[in-house]
Amino acid sequence: MALWQEDEAQSAEAKRIGQRLKWAREGHDMSRVQLALHVGVDAKMIRHMEVGERVPSIFLAMSLCHILGISPQYLLWGILQGCEQELAARLAREHPELTIPRGPIVHGDMPNPGKTRRSQRSIDLAGTG
Repeated sequence: MALWQEDEAQSAEAKRIGQRLKWAREGHDMSRVQLALHVGVDAKMIRHMEVGERVPSIFLAMSLCHILGISPQYLLWGILQGCEQELAARLAREHPELTIPRGPIVHGDMPNPGKTRRSQRSIDLAGTG
């Protein structure tokens, strides 16, 4: 994959993460300023994340998940498992593209957008020993 294609793919993924963050924030009828105060960042940072210009650090992502009652699976992949029940129901109604798991998620079911077939095969082989 060419470098510009990787940048394009990362940019598209950042926009999807930002969109899901915005949906969760709006699901709580919370402004960007209110969310920013809760997680200790500037409201401009929230806007930059929501439009896909920035991605949250792992620490900020976990704070956002805690404050908004969402799971990392939702933020990263749009899987509603682990989200507050009422919020998950609302998000599922308003955004049918989100995933509602039909049973327990096992390791092999999780999307792995950063893994190549070869590295995924190594993970699979390592787990079957």
